[in-house]
Formats: sequence, C-alpha cells, structure tokens
Amino acid sequence: FELTKKEPEIPKPSTGPNVHALLVLLGNDRGIRASVDVNQKKLVNMLKQLSHYCEVHLTTMHSNEFEATVSRNTFTNGRSKNATRETQDIIKSHQVTTWLANLTPAAEDTIFIYYNGHSRIAGSPNLPFLYFSRVSGDNINISNLSKALLQKSARLKILIADTYSNRPIKDLPGKSPAAIRMRLATDPSYIEDLFLEHKGSLGITAVSPDEFVIEHGYLDGFTSVLVEQGFTSAADRDGNTFLSWQEAFLAARTEMIERFGGNITVVATNLTKKIRY
Repeated sequence: FELTKKEPEIPKPSTGPNVHALLVLLGNDRGIRASVDVNQKKLVNMLKQLSHYCEVHLTTMHSNEFEATVSRNTFTNGRSKNATRETQDIIKSHQVTTWLANLTPAAEDTIFIYYNGHSRIAGSPNLPFLYFSRVSGDNINISNLSKALLQKSARLKILIADTYSNRPIKDLPGKSPAAIRMRLATDPSYIEDLFLEHKGSLGITAVSPDEFVIEHGYLDGFTSVLVEQGFTSAADRDGNTFLSWQEAFLAARTEMIERFGGNITVVATNLTKKIRY
C-alpha cells in the first residue's frame, strides 16, 4: 500500500469582499531604515496570508535615503499578480490622499492604511502629523486623513500609524533585544477575523516622544507587537476561536507596556464591531 499525506485545504478567494491596502513606509532617515524594512516584510507576509480568504489589492509607497518606490500587487491565494514598480525621487503626502480619493471600494470591502515613519505631536486633540519630508515640511494631519477615510463607503476602514523618534539601544527599559525577538508567522484564520469579520472603523496611533527604535530588526515597536502578539491565538483571551480587534489591541498594548515600561502611548479609537461571534 502506498500512503500519501493529505495536504490541508486552503480556502479559495470567493467573489466576496476585497481588501484595499496602502502601506506607507518612510525610512528616509537611516536611524529607522532597517526597522521600516522589517515592518514591511511582516505586513506583506500578513496580507499574503489574508489573500487565501479574499483578494488583496496592495499599494506600497516606500522610501529610504537612496530611493523611493511605488509598487502595486494583487494577491490571491498567497500569490502575486499584475505587479508593477515605479521609482521616483520622493514619496509625497498628496500621493496618499490621491490614492484614497481615487479608491472606489464595494460596500463590503475593507480599506487598510498603514503609516510607518516620523511624526510630531501637535494641535488639539494631541494627534500626530505624519511626516513625509521634515526638510520641506510636507506632512499629513492624521485627523484629516481619518475624516477622508471615514467618508468612504467600505464595510471596514482601518488606519494604523506607527511613528517614532530615535533612542539608542542602551536606553531601552524592560526586556533585552534577545528576549523579545519574535517569529514572523501569524495565524491566517485570525487575520480573516480581523479584516473580514468586522465592520465600522478603527484608528490606532502608536506615538510618543519617548518611543524607541532599535536597528537590525530586533524590535521596531508597535507594529511587531501587533502582528506577532495581537494577530495570533495568544490574543484570543476568551478562547472562542474568534479574534476581535478589541482583543488584538489589548494584547498589543499590554505587551508594549511590558516592553517599554509605560513610556509609550498607544491609542485606539472607534473600535470596530464584530459581524460574527
């Protein structure tokens, strides 16, 4: 007899909702460049896993001190198709607002905007301005970006801004880099819960004058914690095999406080409602 191993079935994308994702990754300053690149890998990996449940239309605006690129991919069953890549001098804030203005999602779609780079706290309430060029002063008021996102008729609208200032590694409180290096993998079924089984709007900002950045991929702050703790079974505190954004956020925030000794501000607004319980 010849025994063969049955491979697990992977759900195929249906004609249901799509996810429209924009990753804005600005590593123009070499002090954060490696961290921004690590975040990109983690988020693209997460979106590829999500594409086993839906089509993911991804636009990535990425820059460092050497070049700036805008790439577009459609992911289906973890595979990329129709990929394009353009090189330009710099990423500008109007490219983000134009992307959002031109987006025409279906009523059941999800919009996900992620920003990673520098910011400053200003205005009332104390929300960050997201910097595209600190030299020219090009920035976006996150409050205005949130309002524009809310005007879209998608089922779920998500805006996450992970911004930071630089601090040397020797100043890091709490766990050592060796103790906090974590895995890249996330749980696809829980990602499905978060991006396809909720409705409403969600805004998360991780910004503080004391936020830390560690080079060489050891730790890049809130994004690592959210993907590696909040998007996994570790965050499913009630054990019902369904992950809510409330659970994901709480798991990430708790881990951030443990890692950084309370020297970081993580705020969530308009937490989304679950469709499936």
